[in-house]
Amino acid sequence: EDRTFVNLGALWVGAALRRAGHHVEVLDLCGRADYIQQAEAKMREGRWDVGGFTANTPQMPYVYRAFKAMKATASPATRFIIGGPHASFSPQHCLKLGFDQVVLDDGVDGAPRALDAPGEQVLKGGLIDMDTYPLPAWDLVDMGSYHYTLPGTDMPALNVMFEQGCPYFCNFCSGRELFYYRKLRSRSPEHILLELDTLRDRYGFQAFQVYDDEV
Repeated sequence: EDRTFVNLGALWVGAALRRAGHHVEVLDLCGRADYIQQAEAKMREGRWDVGGFTANTPQMPYVYRAFKAMKATASPATRFIIGGPHASFSPQHCLKLGFDQVVLDDGVDGAPRALDAPGEQVLKGGLIDMDTYPLPAWDLVDMGSYHYTLPGTDMPALNVMFEQGCPYFCNFCSGRELFYYRKLRSRSPEHILLELDTLRDRYGFQAFQVYDDEV
């Protein structure tokens, strides 16, 4: 099932861009067989200054196809930015593929700065306090289209992250190569409870799957 968990990174970045005063929409192509056509249709609206992408490395072939379709359809003035794990590990590869800007590390900090600095090809998001994160902009996607039930129960659940980073150097993990992924950052209990209470009160979730690197 493709629509199991929402992309928290995109929703955090969307919320950060909104907070900076930008209009944001998320084109959620997860599980869509017609994702190329959907991407082209969005660009034909002709009202976009910037198109943003996020990807881990296994997703890059699909993201590249969507990017090429959107770039060919969009206004020549439209700028395309990519962030996420693959961009953080391989910024030069992303530039070679034709992206205008690459955001490394924390997109909540880096994405708003990229929009304000169109001439900078590579920007690095800082290791900011996670209590300064806005709540994810869940309204930017169709929450009702995501389906996950907590194992052993019939309770609909959603993915959350209470902290990021892992200080260890396991050989199988590419994250050991970047300080950003090794630096452990945690949210306060108050910040976490605000998110859980909001998800319960606004969307009815009473179960949560925690996807921290270290619990």
